[in-house]
Amino acid sequence: MSSQESAADFLCNEFREALSSVFEQTAGEAYALKRSETTDSTERGETLGYLLEFSGVVKGTVFVEVELGSAAILATKLMGGPADGDIEYLAEHEDAMFEIVSQTAGVMATALRDRFGTAEIDVERKENAEIASAVTILLQAENADPVSVRLLVDPALFDSILASLAAAQAAAQAPATAAPVSPGAAPHELTSENQNLQLIIDVELDLTLRFGQRTLTLSEVADLTTGSVVELDRVVDEPVELLLGERVIARGEVVIVDGNYGMRITELAAIDHNALLSA
Repeated sequence: MSSQESAADFLCNEFREALSSVFEQTAGEAYALKRSETTDSTERGETLGYLLEFSGVVKGTVFVEVELGSAAILATKLMGGPADGDIEYLAEHEDAMFEIVSQTAGVMATALRDRFGTAEIDVERKENAEIASAVTILLQAENADPVSVRLLVDPALFDSILASLAAAQAAAQAPATAAPVSPGAAPHELTSENQNLQLIIDVELDLTLRFGQRTLTLSEVADLTTGSVVELDRVVDEPVELLLGERVIARGEVVIVDGNYGMRITELAAIDHNALLSA
């Protein structure tokens, strides 16, 4: 299997699992897609398109293309309606389909963050793909539904995925090194690093609780008014992040403490003391 094919399999699996998770959380039942082994040579009708822009350690673009018939079935299933037989595509299906793709991208971003440390995905409606030398991945429903989704992938994204996978594998295989202990030193004796930390241990630091983020163009920011709604890149079930500067130090769930917002930590990142000293 070629390196590019390995990256394509990885991206395909991440998309499939994320979309299935979105349906399971929203509609109560997972929806499975499988990668087609055949080339999609049939003439395609009118489609909906969404550009996924990956940033962070994984960089590149994917154009998601869905035919209107497939969009109608997926949207109907997401909204809990019967999706048997021919389903007429309606305007409301477009909004539901955008929600499906946006939530799928959000779940993918969380999975990639957990695997590689950082990754963000922005979603934008697009009429056509503008990706040079795009690699096509065709996904089809595992059941009898006539549903298909095409992913047109920027080859640069494959290179980024392969590099991130290699770095993660190297880090996992690296032997753990213990800090040297001076002969006769007590177990609780402070190292020079901890001594430096003790000097500033009472310094107050500003922490930020991040519910999500969104990239807007300057024109979109200028159009904001009272009552405008800005959709973030995180679904309600995803953990919020606690940041020190630009570093994520913990994730968890929002709670109310004596009438104030708080955070119950469910995942604590490894804290680099050197990073604290430079924060």
